[in-house]
Amino acid sequence: MKHRSRYNLGLAVFLAGLLVLVSAVAVFAGLTPPGSIQQSSWDPSTSGSAPKWTTGDNPGYEEGETAAMAAELVGEQGNTYDLPICLQVWEEPAPPTTAYGFTAFEPFNTTTRAPNLPPPTLPGGEAIDPLFPAPWDTSNALVYGYNITINSVTAPVLGEPNCNANEIGVVVNYTPQTDSSAYIVWGGHIAAPMDPLPPGSPDATVPDGKSAGFVNGNFQARLRTLSADKTLPFKVEPGPTAIGLSSFQAAAAVPAGFALIAALGGLSAAGLLLRRRRP
Repeated sequence: MKHRSRYNLGLAVFLAGLLVLVSAVAVFAGLTPPGSIQQSSWDPSTSGSAPKWTTGDNPGYEEGETAAMAAELVGEQGNTYDLPICLQVWEEPAPPTTAYGFTAFEPFNTTTRAPNLPPPTLPGGEAIDPLFPAPWDTSNALVYGYNITINSVTAPVLGEPNCNANEIGVVVNYTPQTDSSAYIVWGGHIAAPMDPLPPGSPDATVPDGKSAGFVNGNFQARLRTLSADKTLPFKVEPGPTAIGLSSFQAAAAVPAGFALIAALGGLSAAGLLLRRRRP
């Protein structure tokens, strides 16, 4: 009887250990194989060509805008992987001698510069519905999935262990639901003067003359994969900040009648001032 009890106890311990091991495999997924993923950025510019997704250099963004980016996964249906996404915050060596590139993660459709943002399609031509019904997964505030289940996304942190010390990063744990047309999409805010910087940066906000347009060369968005990183370079010119969606929404919320009354009131005040100044 004692022998059987010991056997049952040993079997229970073995099964519990096996369960822990299986759970660990599910939680601590391996990095994405480099051959199954391609990174793209949306180019909103119309100089020389129509707005498009590109894997090439320097899409046409301005300071203060959010660069829309996507990772396309193929041949991985049902497999679970981790994808570290890293955004370069500053050049090396650290400021004040150098400038800032990205400041934060944001949803890929955060800013707009009519008529070219946000992107109307994904890199493969799939139409983007602004309401994001299925097969979209928008359970995370910063990183969306299309035909992919987003299992978890770590909080953005400067110097994330999978990234460099001068990069802000997240780790996306995901499971594709198809072998093709599966995407992870996110945005990177491009540094403009006075933008807040991640905790731990050399400055609290972006100083004048140290915004993204002053970066020497380019700054990068990077995906860490199993054996080869995927990078996208960005370069912008110093310029005005973009108009955010919130600004458009605030303007749209003001009734047209109030705007007309305000305009007429301004004209009346100007006329009264001119009459008073006449001798």
